[in-house]
Amino acid sequence: MAQTSTLLQVLDLSFQRGLLGQKIPNADIGSIAAGAIVSVAHLRRGRYGADEYRNRQTTIHRPGNATGIADDYRDAGTLTPSTGSLAPDANWADTTLGTEDVYFFERGIHPLWYIDAANLALRQNYFQNEDWLSLAADPGFQSTATSSYVESDADAGPATTFSKITTADSYNVFPPFIASGRILNAAANGYIRQRFKVTRGGEVAVWWFARADVGASGAGMSLVLYDLTNSALLGTAISSSEESWQALHRRESVVSGSAGTEDLEVRLQGIGASDDLYTNGLIVYRTEDNRIVLSTTWENRHLAPTLSYVTFGRSTAADVEAAFSMQRHLIPADAYRFISTRPGANPYVIEWVRDHPFYGRRWDHPILINGRRAHSDVDGPFTRLMTETTSADRDLIEATTRVNLFSDERVQIPNKAALLAQAEDDAKQYSQQFRYEEAARPGWTMSRMPN
Repeated sequence: MAQTSTLLQVLDLSFQRGLLGQKIPNADIGSIAAGAIVSVAHLRRGRYGADEYRNRQTTIHRPGNATGIADDYRDAGTLTPSTGSLAPDANWADTTLGTEDVYFFERGIHPLWYIDAANLALRQNYFQNEDWLSLAADPGFQSTATSSYVESDADAGPATTFSKITTADSYNVFPPFIASGRILNAAANGYIRQRFKVTRGGEVAVWWFARADVGASGAGMSLVLYDLTNSALLGTAISSSEESWQALHRRESVVSGSAGTEDLEVRLQGIGASDDLYTNGLIVYRTEDNRIVLSTTWENRHLAPTLSYVTFGRSTAADVEAAFSMQRHLIPADAYRFISTRPGANPYVIEWVRDHPFYGRRWDHPILINGRRAHSDVDGPFTRLMTETTSADRDLIEATTRVNLFSDERVQIPNKAALLAQAEDDAKQYSQQFRYEEAARPGWTMSRMPN
């Protein structure tokens, strides 16, 4: 991801705003012993008494300690102001000062409560996202997991390696998707695949967005359809060795009759022995279908997802389009229904309206889902280490975390109501930076764009 923050960085911001306690940077710590932390810069204060930090109900947090959770938390004991040495209420096992910073949470606030508040904030903050409407699992390769795609060596085929990348500003991730799949061959014709149930004699439409980072002329990527029922290839594969992003497209009828195709395998294949491919989209439709399950959980609390279909302005070969020539076109909202049953095994479904003019073109182009998703879909959860990252705006996630913390009944501190009100005002202010934008309708001008 291009811009991320660790929870430690979010916590730093809360401490910088003077709302939780005191951070002792690693460089300002003189030493750590079993029964003391020494910081002349922060703790040697002539006006402090021995019970200064005990009276503040301070918890000492060492998230980067080498021992683990056993040394994470200590309540503050006696301070020796003349030397800047603070005793914990129980000895640490880890007496080696590594690279960790130390945090003093005051007023009885436990660091775990802050982590709980931050994880709740991940579920409350949303980001605008697009993903492909497809029968395929993880069609936009945006999940961190790789389990939706099976490497060909699992079928005793040529070895290939499948991974995910999120390198910032990389041409290997097709914008604006979160991640990209990487298919790296160790032998010719390696592939990853997914399998789909089809009706005998039916028709499928398939698109694959990919680029051949390594793939000589005559090699590169190949979109292969395989009839598992009859152990035979379907039609003719579409191939490209282009290094720029391409959209490969196939529309095929499957075998009919009593021995017709019932199980279809879509193979995303590298032809050459050392081909290195990147992929950001597998779109699969059964063209006779009237409804399709949403492959990604979409939040419709604020705004149900909208759909747009894409066209291409440039063809590079037969059934191969230049992916960056793609243009979105908003599908009228009355052309489909968004069906939601949260407890269902397949809770979200798109159903097309048969008498709408768009119905006859519903599977002619790849379709994008455009909506809001919670950051918890792709970030976190945060743990005691606080090193996990989020792509949420740092100011916004910090303010929302404070809202949750000061709303927590476990937090009983003076001036709690005022601190909560300030946090709510901050969260409202920062959230105004992020506006939801729909795909442009034909004919819109800048002065007519919706609010």
